[in-house]
Amino acid sequence: MSETRDQIIERVRLAGVSPESIRELRTMAQPMPVAEIAKLFGISRQGVYFHINGDKRQLGMTSREKAKALRPFQVPTAMQKCNQYNLLSAHLLHHLDPNALSKTKQTELEGWWRGLRAVRSLILIFDPEQPPNEVAKCGGWAFDERTPEEAGLVVRPHGEITEEQRAALTLEGL
Repeated sequence: MSETRDQIIERVRLAGVSPESIRELRTMAQPMPVAEIAKLFGISRQGVYFHINGDKRQLGMTSREKAKALRPFQVPTAMQKCNQYNLLSAHLLHHLDPNALSKTKQTELEGWWRGLRAVRSLILIFDPEQPPNEVAKCGGWAFDERTPEEAGLVVRPHGEITEEQRAALTLEGL
């Protein structure tokens, strides 16, 4: 039987602060933020970094980095200001941790999901050559006719995607 998140935290707390304990807390299914790790051990955030000798790689990937890894394409910085990019990022963050978003962002995301479900024949696409339009004033984003292979996806991937990406990019179960 595997440990629950709370059991892992309690075991690590009892073991004491160390680079290994910090790494374990940061690589759980729902990683613990540095501020919470500091509070758990009664040290400052700087103390957490001291224990890992400033090597941030020991903290593991942040939720945003994990969400970026799940996105099936690279988005230029200028097109990351578009609402569709922000909604897709929120969707991926929600997939990683359903409690990660603020109440306001969660409400906005749920509205986006309702809109996507209402137009089941369309899928969001990202094309950096796409000019500004009603979907995205900064360009790059549009809607296109959905193919049978894209059933359930929120966005058209560029090329083949992993099963993990497919699970993260779907509306199923939401």
